[in-house]
Amino acid sequence: MKSSNNQVRLGRNRKPFWIIATAVISALAIAVVGQTILKSSGRYWVVKQDTPSGARLAASMLEPVAVDLAASSGVYLQQSQAPTGFLSHALQAGELLTANNVTKFSLQDQTRVVVTTSAGLSQRVGAGTNVQLWSADKLGNEVGAVNQLLETAEVVRLIETKGMFSQQQQQVELQIDNLELPAVLDALASGANLYLVPNS
Repeated sequence: MKSSNNQVRLGRNRKPFWIIATAVISALAIAVVGQTILKSSGRYWVVKQDTPSGARLAASMLEPVAVDLAASSGVYLQQSQAPTGFLSHALQAGELLTANNVTKFSLQDQTRVVVTTSAGLSQRVGAGTNVQLWSADKLGNEVGAVNQLLETAEVVRLIETKGMFSQQQQQVELQIDNLELPAVLDALASGANLYLVPNS
């Protein structure tokens, strides 16, 4: 009888097979998820401390961090992309660095100019947005071909526009390279249609 009782006790302490199988499957699932996250993660540049607009970028100012950015990964500069140039606007410590944050021109080489767009602005355009400037000459009652004036410019601010055409036109203050200023002034003087397109 004692032997029989001992066998009963041992049988009660034995864990059912399904519990063991579930634990193994759970462990494997966690491992697979962990590997997926590691593979989808990349290393991206962040600034170590608060950095003002116009600051020249240096290696000592930056550090790479591992982040899973998924679909947004193309917007930010990876560790393999060594950033050079100047900050187009201020960043706070720990903030990720994007291509739009970096300009090859210092603030001393740039000028601010106000342009009036000939069409409504994208909702993505605001202070600090990096944009392209396009123009089209007016040919009587028609509009000529659209040409790119600026590959990159920074929006300083949107100027409130009032009146009947405020929805179709918008005054925008841009910060541009001094070397590109003459072309912009010529377009303004000729009354060409101007369009702003946010850089992706």
